[in-house]
Parts: sequence; structure tokens; C-alpha cells
Amino acid sequence: MKEELINITKKKSRDTREGMHEVLCVSVGNGVDLTVYRDKDNLFFVDFEKEGRTVVSPVDFVRDSNPLRAIEIRDGKLFYYPEYWCISVPIEKLRKPRNIFGLLHELGHLQIWSFWEKRGLEDLDVLMDYKVIPSKLSNEEVLRGAELELQNERDAWAAGLRMAKKLRDVYGIDLFKLFKNNDELMGWLRVDLLETYEAELQTHGGTPKNEKQGQVSSWLQTRWEEELAKSLKKEIDPSSDLT
Repeated sequence: MKEELINITKKKSRDTREGMHEVLCVSVGNGVDLTVYRDKDNLFFVDFEKEGRTVVSPVDFVRDSNPLRAIEIRDGKLFYYPEYWCISVPIEKLRKPRNIFGLLHELGHLQIWSFWEKRGLEDLDVLMDYKVIPSKLSNEEVLRGAELELQNERDAWAAGLRMAKKLRDVYGIDLFKLFKNNDELMGWLRVDLLETYEAELQTHGGTPKNEKQGQVSSWLQTRWEEELAKSLKKEIDPSSDLT
């Protein structure tokens, strides 16, 4: 069934468009490649391809919920810009296929953004203040912002992992096989999370000016690690081996 789905997909055409160039092509196993193209405006397009045909583009998973929005991918630090419907990804890091999970995570942010818009301006304002001007916030505001950002990151990782499951179950592209088992995947993700969020939490918690602020920063770091790990385990389902 999975092979049939792959065989009926459209023939790739991005590399034949004017000003479009292939900049990266990496095998993810089972004859499938992750191919990245760049256009004349320095925007990037990502496809999973097999035998010269496009199987699926991961941005299609976000278009399913927002069909009228054009999604831009730029080169840079992992980040998302919901107001511009744009994500930033370190393109060269995609040479290591495991880093595709980071791409799916950022797309996850766009997929869930409509949920945040529905929460109302107050929560959005707190979240944006926490992300942009954390040094001007009180301890209480930092805690509130951190709680909202934790939920935001947790939901985006969950959305990204669901995209990986859809790639596996519908298109036969099993990114989970890039790891030996659940434990290796969880270990890799947790290290990645710590590297990504430790610096952010230190910035947002600020350099402790007093004991209370130091406790706030320490609590945030511990809470984030615990909650994100819990969410990842739930999505991955550690009771069964992924391979």
C-alpha cells in the first residue's frame, strides 16, 4: 500500500523552474531522498523524492490546515515567524537526516498557531513579551510567559512528531528508522532540546539578581526539561520499538 502511494505521486518539477537550483540531496533510507531547492529570491523548498518523483513536501502538512497561506523557508537559526508564515532552518544541518525533526518542529509551530490566535490577545501579548523583551518582565510575568512558551514548544514538538508519523504511515518515509529504538530517539531529542532551550531559558530568566530570581530560572529549566520529555514520550509511545 505504501509503495503504491509513492508510485502515483507527481513527477518533480522544481529543478526545472526558472531560477530554481538544487542545493542539497540527502538519503533518508528506502530509496527516498530529502531534496532542498533554492529560488532566485533565496527561499528554500523541501521535498521528499523517490526515483525522480516528488513523494510529498513537509510543508503540505501545514497547508492542510491553512490552504491559503504560502509558507516560506529561509536559511538560519531554527525559528518561526507566524506573522509572516515563515520558518528559518539551518539548511546545511539537514545534511544530517535526523535534523529533519527540527524542520518538522518549526512547521509544527505554524500548524498550531491558529490555536494561539484563538486564545486571545492577552496570552499572545504575554508570550511575545516573554520571547522579545524578557529582561523587562517581573518574576511573575517571566513565570507566566514561560508557562505559555512551554505549552507552545510542547505542542509544536507534538505536531512535528505527528507529521513524522504521517510520513511513515501514509507515504512510507520512516524517519524513526534513523534511530535504533525509542531510547536513542528520546536521548537525541533531549540533548537537542537542552542545547536549544538552555541558552533561551538563561536569557529569559536573566542573570539572577537575587535569590528569588535565581530560583525562578532554575525552576524554569527543570520544569521545561521534565514537561518536554513527558510530551515527547507520549507522542513517541515508548511501549513499542520504533524500528
